[in-house]
Amino acid sequence: MTTARGPLNLSRHAPRARGFTLLELLTVLVIISVAISLVALSMAPPNRERDHERYLPRLHSFVLEAYTDARLQRQDLGLHWFSDRIQLYQLGTELDDQGDPQTVLDPLRHWILPDSLEFRLGLGNDTRLLPLWTEQHPEPAELHLLIRPDGTGDHPWRLELAWADDGEPWQYLVSDGFNRPQWRLAHE
Repeated sequence: MTTARGPLNLSRHAPRARGFTLLELLTVLVIISVAISLVALSMAPPNRERDHERYLPRLHSFVLEAYTDARLQRQDLGLHWFSDRIQLYQLGTELDDQGDPQTVLDPLRHWILPDSLEFRLGLGNDTRLLPLWTEQHPEPAELHLLIRPDGTGDHPWRLELAWADDGEPWQYLVSDGFNRPQWRLAHE
């Protein structure tokens, strides 16, 4: 049968319009937005704080382990900082040539900073620029921090973590000599 508009369509379904369905359009939009966000993230400038956050818990654990080890071993331990590492020493006693006891340092372990960071140490109101690590151990009297078996240090201290390229402070690990050290932002 034919009509003035053309042949008569007797099927039960209406003729399908040409084009895309809503689901197809949404799928394409999601794919395009994911691709754009990936490109934007890959072009974003690096955030040096975010890249170095993983070092904070490691460093904090190293220092807290020194306090715990002093308590468990019932032995004085010493921490000595260099601009690029922390060295933990066990303090022992030996007899010198005349038979007098003298304190000696036995290196236990160390923790090394990445090249992009450096340490500065604050003892009281004095902030020290620290030398690079050398194979020579400090004298026992030169140790920066003595940790006693009761879990206390011998004085308050502040370890500054700064950026090596511009010297700008980033974080501080602070202790009053009695309590566990805590992280503080440089601008606090």
